Amino acid sequence: MSAPQEMRHDVYGPIHKALRFALSNLLVQLGQTDFSDEAATDEALTALGRQLAISASHLRHEEDHVHGPLEARSGGATDALEAAHRHHDEAFGQLNDLMSLMKTVPASARPALGKEIYLRFSQFVAEDFAHMAHEELVTLPLLHSLFTDEELMEIEGRIVASLDPEETMAVMQLMLPAMNRTERVGFLTFARQAAPPEAFDAVINFAARPTLKREDWLHLTEGLGLAA
Repeated sequence: MSAPQEMRHDVYGPIHKALRFALSNLLVQLGQTDFSDEAATDEALTALGRQLAISASHLRHEEDHVHGPLEARSGGATDALEAAHRHHDEAFGQLNDLMSLMKTVPASARPALGKEIYLRFSQFVAEDFAHMAHEELVTLPLLHSLFTDEELMEIEGRIVASLDPEETMAVMQLMLPAMNRTERVGFLTFARQAAPPEAFDAVINFAARPTLKREDWLHLTEGLGLAA
């Protein structure tokens, strides 16, 4: 094992940090939910449904924009990735079925069903963490060997362009608090140069400001030269 010699463009890192952040927090929330409490159950399952939609959308973006170019330059390189995605899709289906079932069972059955949802979701999180690590440790070096950073940025740009405003903001609300301070300032410095001013302002006001801890917010405003 040798240390990386240079930093290359990472198409996986920021979004995977966001997903790990969201999945970890949601797993804790589900573990703390009292499923005998109807309001708490509704809140937890609404959060779960929202996250499953985000995770499923992420898979589609990778398939639509990363897997095709990779397969074109290295036949068979996406076989394991596609298989993992199909397995994830099965997990999404199981969890959605369990959430639907929660609406029909008597109150006495909710705690046991809630525990099953929690355990099924924990299994998905474990598998997804392993899958994302494989993409970053195995697939990303392969991408670096086959594509220039400019080509990888073009691929990433096509993913970003495919997002609607609502999905963009939802991703930003997860991505920014998941980053470290240096990454956050660098990311938003680039976004300020690349995005229209109104889009950048929206990210600051609706993604960064509401999600960051006070110390992180102050570091960000200082780094960007914004009023705190």
